[in-house]
Amino acid sequence: MIAIFEVTSPSTKADDFGMKRHEYARVPTILRYVLIDSDKVDVTVFERGRGDQEWSDARPVEDGVILVPEAGIEIPVAEISRGIRFSGQDAASH
Repeated sequence: MIAIFEVTSPSTKADDFGMKRHEYARVPTILRYVLIDSDKVDVTVFERGRGDQEWSDARPVEDGVILVPEAGIEIPVAEISRGIRFSGQDAASH
């Protein structure tokens, strides 16, 4: 396995960033754990190099692209959130 992508929600966010992150870190074939916020455009990536035992520090996706170099793919964050209206966001701002 290369990467796991999860969409967080208010009811799962603590488990996604806590328990699940620690459990996935114990599986050496998971190189990347990507958390996508369901309430706003916000993506956090935990990653490790091949052979590394620990995740790197969480890093937000600031350049607007989720990189998965092991698979040779780049995913624009705008593509993930296209057509989604988040709570508190009016139609004109999206």
